[in-house]
Amino acid sequence: ASGAQAFFHVAENGTLAYLRDSELESDAQVMWSARDGAESATSIRKGKIRDVTLSHDGRLAALTIFDRVSDIWLHDFARGTTIRLTTAKAAAFNPIFSADGRYVYYTNESPSWDIWRVPVDGSAPPSEVLTSPLDKHPSSVGPDGLLWFRESGAAGTRLRVLDPARPGEVRTVLEFASSDFNGRLSPDGRWFAYHAAATLGGTPDVFVVRADGTGRQQLSASGGRAPRFVREGREILYFTGDSVMAVPFDPATGDAGIA
Repeated sequence: ASGAQAFFHVAENGTLAYLRDSELESDAQVMWSARDGAESATSIRKGKIRDVTLSHDGRLAALTIFDRVSDIWLHDFARGTTIRLTTAKAAAFNPIFSADGRYVYYTNESPSWDIWRVPVDGSAPPSEVLTSPLDKHPSSVGPDGLLWFRESGAAGTRLRVLDPARPGEVRTVLEFASSDFNGRLSPDGRWFAYHAAATLGGTPDVFVVRADGTGRQQLSASGGRAPRFVREGREILYFTGDSVMAVPFDPATGDAGIA
């Protein structure tokens, strides 16, 4: 997908939905991109869109749309409708779906970057999940309902996990000196793929680890960003420059190739 950067998400069948870097300061069109390079516009209306995340079944998209402030919106592809899920006082962004598709988790500026969630059916207002002085961004929600998030501060970045029902019980999986970090959990909840730089300001590479943070494998040969599992966890896609790379992955053994 030439000209695209890491504002994208991948459907389970490997189809890519993305925003072009050149459109980030203007009205953007979310596009589909197939593996053969064929592109087509989605039914999402053009707008000041900053993030796009697909539900696990591909029926819905959670979006960050700027309209005086950034808010979370929900698009239904079958109905062609887009509804607003949040009305933030400052900014709401970085949406992800829960594994069961019932909730959208997101970052809410209040004034630190905290984690909130809202039901996709609008049956309840947004509610706070985790607040602290450090900035937090949801990364994934596993099949067990546990929330994976990155937490950043002056000391660096940590990948952490919590049960939304018991937000006081948080465990740390990985720690990094650099804040340049982004990743996703595998569909079975056993693996986590991420990009990180070895040094501050360095070029990030793509890695995969077990859910307990052990067994790290490097997947990229010359840098990469924003890995995503597709095809029931049997493949990992990531960006390197303007290209999308694909790495075969065996979720049973953790064996992976290098791209």
